[in-house]
Amino acid sequence: MARQTQNFVHLNKFEPASRLNTDDEDGVVRAAFELLQRQFKTGLSSEVSLSMYEIGFTDREVAKRLAEAFPTASTYTAARAAIRQNIELGRASIAAFPSYFRDVLEELGGVSLALDE
Repeated sequence: MARQTQNFVHLNKFEPASRLNTDDEDGVVRAAFELLQRQFKTGLSSEVSLSMYEIGFTDREVAKRLAEAFPTASTYTAARAAIRQNIELGRASIAAFPSYFRDVLEELGGVSLALDE
């Protein structure tokens, strides 16, 4: 009985997807688990909104709004590139949110911020 309990505890122990030991040669299962972990961590479902969150827009609603504006930016690199290529669309998308997010957008877009005096 003690051995069964010990195995049960071991099975419920959290292991990151990167330590997942499978025979999945293509990495499909591992990639699916890693996506699922990112979704649970942030509370976001789409890869595009996850990418926006991970590049610095750490508010779910802001990330979702930007994901709607840049629907093809499904990776970290693509999200940064999309912001740089069309910063005006990004500004318009997050205009209703606090200025902090505009500052993040400007920094990602390579626009130097003027200091208010």
